[in-house]
Parts: sequence; C-alpha cells; structure tokens
Amino acid sequence: MDPAHDLASAPTFSRLEHQIDRKDLYRLTRALVDHFIASYAEPPAAIVLDIDHSDDPTYGQQEFAFYNHHYQNHCYLPLFIFEGTSHALVTAYWRPGTRPPGAENAMILVRLLSSLRHHWPHTHLLVRGDSHLATPEVIAVIASYRWTAFVFGLAGKAVLLRKAASTLQEARCLQRQRGALAQAHGQAPPTSSRLYDEFVYAAGSWTQPWRVVLKAEVMQKDDTPRFVVTSLEAPPPQMRYEDL
Repeated sequence: MDPAHDLASAPTFSRLEHQIDRKDLYRLTRALVDHFIASYAEPPAAIVLDIDHSDDPTYGQQEFAFYNHHYQNHCYLPLFIFEGTSHALVTAYWRPGTRPPGAENAMILVRLLSSLRHHWPHTHLLVRGDSHLATPEVIAVIASYRWTAFVFGLAGKAVLLRKAASTLQEARCLQRQRGALAQAHGQAPPTSSRLYDEFVYAAGSWTQPWRVVLKAEVMQKDDTPRFVVTSLEAPPPQMRYEDL
C-alpha cells in the first residue's frame, strides 16, 4: 500500500472521529463565525440571520442518532445559520436528532450575537426562524440586544384563531365578491384572497406581549390563516409578512 494513502485509511478516520469532543465542535462552530465576520471589509448596515434545523438521516446504530417524528426517520438534527440576503453560511452546530429545547437555541444565540456585536456594535440584526424557535428563552435573548429584532413563525393556537376570526370573515367576503365578479365576466374564479392584520399577543410563557402579524388567506375550499410574531413595529403588516 502506498504510504501516501495512510491518512485516508479507515483506522485513521476512525481515530479522528473518536478524538473530536464538545470543545472541538465549539471551536469549529466559532471558526465559521470568525470566517463570516472576516468576509466583510467593513461593518454592514444590516444583516439577516436565518436559523433552521435540518435532518441528516442516519443508518444503523449511530451514537446520538434518534428517531425524529417530524422527519419520520432516525437522524442527526444539526443547526444551520445563514445570512438571509447574501445566503452566506454564518455557522453550523452539530447536534443529536432530538427536538432542540429553547434553552439550547438561546445558548447558541447568546454566543453568536455577542460575537457579532463585538465586531459590529451598530449593525442592525434581524433573526428569522420557524415557529419552534419562538420560545421565551430565544425571544428574551434577542430582546436583550440593541438594534436586534426577530421574526418567527407562530403556531395557530385557539386564542390566535379567535383574534383572527373577524379578518378571516372579511377575507371570505372578499373571496365571494371576487368570485361573483369573475363569473359575471366569464373568467375563472380566484384561487384565493388574502388580507393582513396585526394585534398584540402574549403567550403564557412570554415575559411581555409582542406584535403578531396575521395573513388571513381564504382558498376555494378552506381557510389558511398564518401567523408570525415579531419585535418590528414597521413596515406595515403585509410587508413584514411577505418581505421580512
């Protein structure tokens, strides 16, 4: 065997795999953040931090691989953070296949936001993510930093649906009116009609109320209300939902 290939041997890869510990994973995560910051010649006016977990399916008895009901498979569930306008990778965090608790996501954000603020004290930061990130721990961390805002999806609980009821009724009337107008002119009926609204809401676990933006969309067969919670006061609800 060619000695030049020794570093690619299975025993070498196996030893490397088992030598990496939590501290090494943290250093790798931190190195990605440092590389992202260094890619800017000067502090940006604003950046968007898009945060999401993604399944990494596994096969066989791999350590820390668990069955995840949402993805319907055994997997790891690493966290990825990208800059939302340039799509550059900010950092990645390897983790088991279990659902991430709010405290874990908050811990990661504390380290990331502190590092970004150290280098860019006046950059406006917008953190975006799905509803599983709208936890009190994560929201509290973001709210503690100046010039830092969030936009998170929000699950449609009963109390939110009650608050959305009047706007949904207006959207149903709009859909019927548009359908009648299309029929009168021999055109196909509209596939949907949507209206936007906002209201103040506080989940029981939150320390304060936040703005919730509602997209009240009515399809031909059913209603599909969607919600996002945000610390942004402007722009108007439709722009916050569609653009931000």
